[in-house]
Amino acid sequence: MNHEITIRKIQPDDDRAVWEVAKTLGAPERYFAYLSYKRGKANALAAVYGEVVVGCVVPRVARIAGEKIGMVDWIFVDRNVQGKGAGKALLDAVLSYFQEEGCKTLYALIDRYNSPSWNMFFHRGFMPFEFDRQFKVFGWRIISLWWVNSYFMAPGHFIMRKTVKEEQLAGEIGERRHFLLAWLGFSFVAWIVGLRYDAPVLTSIPVALGVVGISIFAHELAHKLIARFFGFKTVFKANELGLLFSAPFSLLVGVHYPTYGSTYIKQKDWPYNKNLREMGLIYVAGPVVSLVLAFCFLGLTHWGDREWLEALGRVGFWTNFSLGSFNLLPIPMLDGNKIFLGNKTIGVLLVIGFVLLWLLKRFYVQ
Repeated sequence: MNHEITIRKIQPDDDRAVWEVAKTLGAPERYFAYLSYKRGKANALAAVYGEVVVGCVVPRVARIAGEKIGMVDWIFVDRNVQGKGAGKALLDAVLSYFQEEGCKTLYALIDRYNSPSWNMFFHRGFMPFEFDRQFKVFGWRIISLWWVNSYFMAPGHFIMRKTVKEEQLAGEIGERRHFLLAWLGFSFVAWIVGLRYDAPVLTSIPVALGVVGISIFAHELAHKLIARFFGFKTVFKANELGLLFSAPFSLLVGVHYPTYGSTYIKQKDWPYNKNLREMGLIYVAGPVVSLVLAFCFLGLTHWGDREWLEALGRVGFWTNFSLGSFNLLPIPMLDGNKIFLGNKTIGVLLVIGFVLLWLLKRFYVQ
């Protein structure tokens, strides 16, 4: 029997149904989505298919710098019914809600560039709202924006903005500027690690810039080249929030937290989850290159005949080892999720490769 998606207000006894929808998401999104629902339940809307709740959106209205804004806190749909229009129906309903509330500027927090949710918002007039433009609009009150939309809890996500104002800031920052930001930010993190361990070669800014530049450029270029082989264009986006938090994290813990950014497929409406083989091969390329570079830098620590070469090898090894192994974690925002969706065998072999490399470093190369 065919059913249509209908939108209604959340009812007092919908908690269990909404949790069942959230459970179809990956961890930890399910918990963030459900907690967001509980926090904004009073204004939440549900998508109903037949008599079953299959989606939910949590709208919030706030004031920043004296302006009334609308924030799409979370919009999530049961993965078993995706493609039936529930997400689009929820978004249209929440946009109407914001219009009734008199909100002329709207914001949304999106999981990744060119994802299905990104494109859904993009086709309804939302544009990327990147850091320099956030600062241009809000100045130091940018913290208020991040607090309102829970951006602090979502490294790797993007803010999108829709406004009817004349100062609509359209377009995106160039890829080169994103890479420059990632390079300088991640180099600063490497420098911080060097300070913590009192490593003279790491505290040399040129060394940090050189090693990090080679490491992330090679990692991201590998993604680009394989994508180009399959006929896809890509774009690199820096992760400003990840860079912001990685410095204090590295200072406190003493290890790299490599969330500087990522390479994304640029074609609009490219279905990541319907091209698993291509997606897996594109995103496995980066960790493979990082594994090779880590092995090469490890060789410097063993065969380098000068102290500065050994130190340089240590810097390069840990930079590439942390970058490659971190991106093998099967978390939706990272390469690892795409790799394991594309080919679990390749993902497992890469994990084994990094484990063997660590064992080599631990028990053989001092």
